[in-house]
Amino acid sequence: MAWFSFFGIVVALVVIIVGTLRGHSLILVSTIAALVCAITGAIATVAMQGYAGVYVYRGQE
Repeated sequence: MAWFSFFGIVVALVVIIVGTLRGHSLILVSTIAALVCAITGAIATVAMQGYAGVYVYRGQE
């Protein structure tokens, strides 16, 4: 699933290039690109490790 993270990076670069060419704020465009990278990276991590990386250990209940 590493290709999914790579896909997110490529999409983020396209968002930055298209957004700046259309005259949008660089802060807004880079924020959207960072969110795309974070979301695709998280999805790839969950898909590779199952849901084990999502759970938080709370100790004995």
